[in-house]
Amino acid sequence: MTGLEFVQGLADGTLPLNFAGTNVLQAPLADIALQAVVQGFLTGIVALLLYGRMVSILGATRGAAFLALTPAMTALMSIPILGEFPSAIDWIMIVVISIGVYIVSGGPLSGPDAAQAESTRQPIRCTSTASSPTDWRASSR
Repeated sequence: MTGLEFVQGLADGTLPLNFAGTNVLQAPLADIALQAVVQGFLTGIVALLLYGRMVSILGATRGAAFLALTPAMTALMSIPILGEFPSAIDWIMIVVISIGVYIVSGGPLSGPDAAQAESTRQPIRCTSTASSPTDWRASSR
């Protein structure tokens, strides 16, 4: 493809990109712009806001654990959306990831030790030596 053909394609409203003699990425500019807005802007902003909310609710450790579920959830969502079924190794990894996230997020384990561990679990309490919320500013100067 020459530079003139590329510019002519842009003028026609398409973005012609040749790979090994095929036009696999030839698409109307409107479709490319829509894809850029949805995936580049909306998904980035929405994902960032939801991630911040998740961390504020669950805490950093538990919130980070749930990010590991992304590949597993993507594989599971491919069944109804694309009609694609995970392979045997994919199913094994989905189970391993899910178990790992369950354990790291503090899910109770079954068995005789689980009841004892749950009964000895103490809430984390923050203690402060400052007498008011603004005291830390004065002490850091």
